[in-house]
Amino acid sequence: MASDKTILSVAALLIGAYPMIAKDSDEIRQARLRTMRDTFGDLEDELLIAATRQVIAERDSDFAPSVGTLRTKAIALRTQVLEGESVDEYEAWGMVQDAIRGLGFWGTTEAQILAFLSKRYSDGKAKVVVQAIGRIGWRDLCMADEDTLPIVRAQFRNTVINIQRREAEDRKTLPAVREIMQQLAGRLDISTPRALPSQGDK
Repeated sequence: MASDKTILSVAALLIGAYPMIAKDSDEIRQARLRTMRDTFGDLEDELLIAATRQVIAERDSDFAPSVGTLRTKAIALRTQVLEGESVDEYEAWGMVQDAIRGLGFWGTTEAQILAFLSKRYSDGKAKVVVQAIGRIGWRDLCMADEDTLPIVRAQFRNTVINIQRREAEDRKTLPAVREIMQQLAGRLDISTPRALPSQGDK
């Protein structure tokens, strides 16, 4: 992802657009570079340069943008690119119907469903739909009848929406923060009830 060379290029772009930061002390410059490494580590080089140039072009302030502003712009640009890979819940339901007609229920694996859908749709769309199928259950989707179909269809559509919403949030989260959250989730067992404190406890 973002290399030291690219991060130095970003710093140079900022100094060129905001000469005042060239007067910062070496300590501040080094601290800024460390923050950039921590914050931009999961961003593609080209994306980070493009985001920096766009932020500079859009700003009418004499003050340099924050590292957070640059990251937010980079994530927004990445989302624009990935929107072509997103699938709305109605198209996703049509994809499931195609797969059911083409593959049937018996002996069908997720790998077969993914291969089938990837031949007809983009890989990104196929992966989202297969994730949703995994959560709802291929059998339940295939066996839905006149009575259960509206419920199953609504569940599937909501699942597609939630998967893509979660992926969008994940793209915003720093990898280091995501790792900490995963470690916390591993230590915290939310299924275990906690005892309430007695009245005398503070």
